[in-house]
Amino acid sequence: MKKRLTALIIAAGLLCSCSTNTQQQTTTTTAETTTAATTAAEAETTTTAETTAEVVTEVSIETEAAKPAVIITDHVVEGNSEGLTPAVWQATDPESGNTLKMMGTIHIIPDGTSVVPQYVMDIYNESAGVAVEYDVSKVQTDLVIQIMYLSYFMLDDGELVSDHLSPETYEAAKAYLTEQGLYNEAYDAYSPSFWENLITSGAITNIEGMKESGVDSYFIELAKADGKEVRSIETLEIQMEALTFMTDELCEYNINEMLSLEAEEMEESFMELYNMWASGDADALADSETESLEDYPEDIRADYEAYNQKLLYDRNVGMAEKAAEYIENGDNIFYMVGMLHMSGEGSVPELLEEMGYTVERIY
Repeated sequence: MKKRLTALIIAAGLLCSCSTNTQQQTTTTTAETTTAATTAAEAETTTTAETTAEVVTEVSIETEAAKPAVIITDHVVEGNSEGLTPAVWQATDPESGNTLKMMGTIHIIPDGTSVVPQYVMDIYNESAGVAVEYDVSKVQTDLVIQIMYLSYFMLDDGELVSDHLSPETYEAAKAYLTEQGLYNEAYDAYSPSFWENLITSGAITNIEGMKESGVDSYFIELAKADGKEVRSIETLEIQMEALTFMTDELCEYNINEMLSLEAEEMEESFMELYNMWASGDADALADSETESLEDYPEDIRADYEAYNQKLLYDRNVGMAEKAAEYIENGDNIFYMVGMLHMSGEGSVPELLEEMGYTVERIY
């Protein structure tokens, strides 16, 4: 479970950035608010895919925002002597000479440690903007986007999450959320995947010394403060279809595994993950993801494989195509997606090489 958990966190940017925010927003809501959200969401679904893409990729520059503090040191965490050296790649078009610098990110980081080293800041400073998986600040500030986000988790009218989970799992999950101050009766109308995400993000925020946002959120905030462009590589629809692509059986297993984890296990798992990212050990991350399948019982391994395909490899194709678009246009954009999208077979760098671009790791 530890490998699956860490792999999921690093791959899915919305898991922490959006789920944590949504739990804060919706903990104070009522059943009437949920009904309103349903109505609004139904109206949103009548829009075309092109319209949705325009909404979720709109660039918003907050000129009055204060710049986040830049924390740059050689220290990562105690016991890690590698220093802070996250991996950065450069893709080059052999014909035009256009280049694109790309970094793998992590979506949560330990408090009190460096965000990024100086060479990453140098790349950012020389760029006209950043391209991230999705501009999660929209989920934090845009009510329409919040409603769209929640609509992906809503069950059909009359259905309850207790219809999709065993009584034992439902009661255990409800007890945990209640204990954490996260339960709301309105959540009973949301899918098992919402509950799994809420429990996971809640557990993450309980880890002492962990920031709820990560490298991508940091650069989104920094770019907007600097008046630079922020591009969303994916639409909200793409991210949410992947995040909710779980069978009830897979969700139930994940929920029970999360509830069984001790706080020390969670902390150890995330610090191990962070150190892989901080030392630029892309191979270790790829191996961790491959080995995660072994954590699952045989009867749901196919469910996990299908989910992982949707969450990682299918999205890698779209991410690589967007990177190629930036290269062809000669865009001066600093490209950053979750580290697992940049690691192993079927990764963004590998797909770009197959397209004919020269890809080299420069840090």
